[in-house]
Amino acid sequence: MMMSDKQPPLVWFRDVTRSYGKGDVEVAALKNVDLAIASGEFVSVWGPSGSGKSTLCNLIGGIDLPTSGAVQINGEELAKLPDAQQSSHRNRSVGFIFQNFNLIGVLTALENVLLPLTLRGAETSRARQEALTLLDELGLAAEANRLPDKLSGGQQQRVAIARALMTKPPLVVADEPTANLDSENAEKIVTLMRHFNRSVGTTFVFSTHDDRLLDKVDRRIHLRDGQITDDVTVAPFSNSSEAP
Repeated sequence: MMMSDKQPPLVWFRDVTRSYGKGDVEVAALKNVDLAIASGEFVSVWGPSGSGKSTLCNLIGGIDLPTSGAVQINGEELAKLPDAQQSSHRNRSVGFIFQNFNLIGVLTALENVLLPLTLRGAETSRARQEALTLLDELGLAAEANRLPDKLSGGQQQRVAIARALMTKPPLVVADEPTANLDSENAEKIVTLMRHFNRSVGTTFVFSTHDDRLLDKVDRRIHLRDGQITDDVTVAPFSNSSEAP
């Protein structure tokens, strides 16, 4: 990927390996991965089960740290940050969308969307109104006060997207975001993510094996056995940069 010196990559992996277990049972989920993703990209990470997709997403999101090599997000190497700063990074700089939604069952849709701000003590009347506006944009205004078990799968996923976007993060990481959805809801979810990518400039990186997603992205990164075997730019992207 060609890059200019003015705009460093938002995501940068340098010779990253992530292993689990020890001794004879040690397994490398990722092996010597080099990767750069620019701000504003719309990227899928795809491959067979066990290829390392979720591990890659967890490293990008700061949920996990590499066994060796370096991961930088927005110029910061996460492994070198104290635990408190790593938590702050996850809360402020990255939005997460999980395939099982991970909504809090005792909280309403609105309260789930506000949760990232509640956890940092930043919930305000203005934030509440912004959350309601976001739910409205996602077609969920009428469901704002409903608990997750009263929502359909597609509605729950849209609540999860609203929660991920509530802090206006520069980066959203989604692990199989359409895995539990029918074709109609999957199409809506992809359209919503693309809308925020284009209108706000949010960078999206998601793992998938769903052709409905693969046909919509600008760039496809293929993983097999923990290594990148193909990296294809489907649509031209101009805001890219050279690794530091």
